Amino acid sequence: MAELMKALYPLVVVISIIGYLPQIQKLMFATRRAQNVSLSSWALWLVSGTLSLGYGVYVLEDLMFILTSALGALFIYITFGLIVYNNYIRFEKPGHLRAKFRLLFGLDKRIKTSVTPARQVLPLKTKA
Repeated sequence: MAELMKALYPLVVVISIIGYLPQIQKLMFATRRAQNVSLSSWALWLVSGTLSLGYGVYVLEDLMFILTSALGALFIYITFGLIVYNNYIRFEKPGHLRAKFRLLFGLDKRIKTSVTPARQVLPLKTKA
């Protein structure tokens, strides 16, 4: 049985690639932001894939596991990168990302935001 598993294990790479390619293709040829794709899920898979690869390299030292994990992680990185690129760069309004960055780090005080500071208490509206 162990020999059969050793022979079948490389299929994990093939199955993974077949699973990732449709998502990557949709992201590459998208015409708008990927609103129905969860960035947080892909971020968790990215961390998981990276940890699996690290475990294979530093603990198991199993070449087949390392190659399988590396290819899986590569496709996760590609998918994650395309989601970020499509949502925050490719289909973002010109200059909008730069404005968010400058506001986030306090570099431009002229940009007004609709976000209320957490400590500010707004008065309740009462009927007159």
